[in-house]
Amino acid sequence: MSLNSSISEYYGGKSIFITGATGFLGKILIEKLLYSCPDVGNIYILIREKKEMLPEVFNRVKADCPDNLKKIVVVKGDITEFKLGLNSKDLHMLQEKVSIVFHFAATLKFNEPLSVAMKVNYEGTDEVLRVSNSMKNIEVFVYMSTIFSNTDHERSTVIEELYPSPKHVDEVYKMILENDPNECFNPKLLGDRPNTYTFSKSMAENLVADRRGALPTIIIRPSVVTSCINEPIQGWIANWMGPTPILTLFGKGLIRCLYGKSNYNFEIIPADYVVNLTLIAVAKHDRSKELKIYHSCSTADNPLTIGDTSKFVAMESVKQKFNRFLKNDLLAMDYFVLKEDDNTNITNWSLPVAWLT
Repeated sequence: MSLNSSISEYYGGKSIFITGATGFLGKILIEKLLYSCPDVGNIYILIREKKEMLPEVFNRVKADCPDNLKKIVVVKGDITEFKLGLNSKDLHMLQEKVSIVFHFAATLKFNEPLSVAMKVNYEGTDEVLRVSNSMKNIEVFVYMSTIFSNTDHERSTVIEELYPSPKHVDEVYKMILENDPNECFNPKLLGDRPNTYTFSKSMAENLVADRRGALPTIIIRPSVVTSCINEPIQGWIANWMGPTPILTLFGKGLIRCLYGKSNYNFEIIPADYVVNLTLIAVAKHDRSKELKIYHSCSTADNPLTIGDTSKFVAMESVKQKFNRFLKNDLLAMDYFVLKEDDNTNITNWSLPVAWLT
């Protein structure tokens, strides 16, 4: 039996609950389940308000297996509310039918006030766990974290294990109450963590470990998630986050230089790789009581440096011209280095843009 068929069979007949279903990874997860696991049960998605759920990412499902779209069941709720704000009917339905929970919902803003980041990423996770633990047939709970949740220590490698919580939760909320609730950076609280996003995700990881009880649990830590490399559409992306705006503005000629250490790795991972790893991890876990943590990153096996990225973007911005861009006849067709600062080891890369000939 092939790996693909065995995974598809695992999901056969299983009903699934997804938070963050309208987000980038959430849409790809739903599409992959509907297309590659045709016998999957209903997919219950938690949504605060009505949103478009059938963009171009679902084109191959609509073309090859349109009836599977009927398996998507919208459940109105909010992860920041008690028991997700579910009405009694929907809550009972999930408790009776769901086998697998994918908790993808989060605020991804780096400059989010700490009170908001904790409300969504920490308290929201607590509510999803509360509901998940009440499900009669649940087999696996999946928490989507980030590889950058544990970058506060001087370590050469982040390994697939749970790291201590940065602060006790009572201390966090005490400091939130004592300070400006809209403050997004508090050195005393965040320590060496760069922003409230990574801080709150680290807190949430420990929450999952502490309160999962006997719930079979998986934590996925992707690096910076980028566009799909293979499926469902090569190059598809649904948000304006991560490296996307930077690379786009380079291609349009609106950014000419970017400071960065050219020998440093550019830690990115295609979205479909993250989803595939997640689905395989769940099938492999299969009711295990052990907390498993998986990294979805590229550096170890296929590193890409900032310098290599600059070369690639330079070439692609010429080969595949944007429909709108700034003319820049002074730049060569290839990339070049403007300045190498020996004191700071910072390289100033200047990238060319496409222009009409």
